[in-house]
Amino acid sequence: MKRFTVSLPIEIYEKLKALAERNRRTLTQQVLVIIEQALVDVE
Repeated sequence: MKRFTVSLPIEIYEKLKALAERNRRTLTQQVLVIIEQALVDVE
């Protein structure tokens, strides 16, 4: 189980995720991957 200890509000993450789903844009998806990696790294 991942623990999310982040300075980035989870609401912003969810909005970005929703945008990525809607737009299917590579750049947005890359940003999400970076954020997800940061979430794991913060643990």
